[in-house]
Amino acid sequence: MDWHRIIFVFLGVLLTQCSDHLVRCVITDVRLVGGPTSNKGTVEIGRDNGPWETTCGIDLGISDVTVICRYLGFAGASRAITDTPYAQNSDYNRGLLCNGDEAALSGCKLIQYQCPFKAGAASCYGEDYLGCFVDKSDDRLLSGDRLYGHPSMSISYCIQFCKESTAANYKYAGVEYGDQCYCGETSDDYTRHGVGTDAHCQVPCTGDPTESCGGFQYIAIFTIHVETVETTPAVVSSEKVTHVSTEKVTEVTSQPGSEPISHTKDAVTSSSMATPLSTPTTLQQSGHGSCVGVGVGEGVVIILLIATIIVLVIYIFRIRKNFDPNHGHITDDMTLAQASSSHDKDTGFYHDIRDIRTPVSTSTPAGGSHYSLKIYDQTRGHAIDPADTGIPTESTHYSTRIEKN
Repeated sequence: MDWHRIIFVFLGVLLTQCSDHLVRCVITDVRLVGGPTSNKGTVEIGRDNGPWETTCGIDLGISDVTVICRYLGFAGASRAITDTPYAQNSDYNRGLLCNGDEAALSGCKLIQYQCPFKAGAASCYGEDYLGCFVDKSDDRLLSGDRLYGHPSMSISYCIQFCKESTAANYKYAGVEYGDQCYCGETSDDYTRHGVGTDAHCQVPCTGDPTESCGGFQYIAIFTIHVETVETTPAVVSSEKVTHVSTEKVTEVTSQPGSEPISHTKDAVTSSSMATPLSTPTTLQQSGHGSCVGVGVGEGVVIILLIATIIVLVIYIFRIRKNFDPNHGHITDDMTLAQASSSHDKDTGFYHDIRDIRTPVSTSTPAGGSHYSLKIYDQTRGHAIDPADTGIPTESTHYSTRIEKN
């Protein structure tokens, strides 16, 4: 038999069968779908930018999940789930095969065979994960509070347990052997017994089997992030709201960080209360505004009274001056001008009246003098035309008798 010919025939058949799959067998992408959070879900792979494919769950192991979680940017591999709980069946008869130390998915292999099982799923650790470390029963890495054998144990349950503990402000939370929880302070050195790999912490949590809670004498440790809530102290304004009152009132004064202090005063007419800057002062309409309204009203009344008194004094002074008997005549020139309601509108009534009184002296039988006065009014035309210099028209005669001794 020609063995050389047989070998060449075998290689030719192998190349013929695999030539169609040399490029397509390279994994270019991976994702987790259908899970409750972004770090959990059914594994789907992409080959040469082709359609997404699930993998056979029976072949999915922690080494495969380690490469997947590293590629997706998570802190570590929590668990390989061989039977996905997220309702996807395996579309292709392919299994994923990784060693765990591959730098990229392209270094992993795909195995083609008949897969009657569900698709595989993966669970990755979040950013709080510090790693898997060796622990000893006689020298625990975390020295704080601890919880054993709890049926609802999970990573989030343990973190919350340590966060709510009143014994101390714990920095670390660790899960071990599936149902144990340990709390640690900042001073605890969790690396002193040695560092393991994610494959050493693969016991499923009793409260959530889709994630791992440490291993036997291996503890998965997480950082506890304490949420801080910023509070703004209340600011009290020195602005005061005044209330008018004729009874006893209470003055309440409050300062930041102290209880309100009240003082009762007798026979006071106002009370004051400090109000916060952020609270609208609605009492202005009834309290502070009332006082302002009263003050303004009183001021207006006083001004009107002063103006009235001044007008009366001027009026009386002019009357007394006009009827002073020491004057040779009543007045030389007194204007009785009654202006129209508007400077720009002629009302049709007297536009301008001038009282020009001319004394005419005659002798009386008693030896006195009789003065006869004539009052003239300017004509309407003269009022309208200032250039009119005509003689005023005589309107009315008045006579006044002045007796001289």
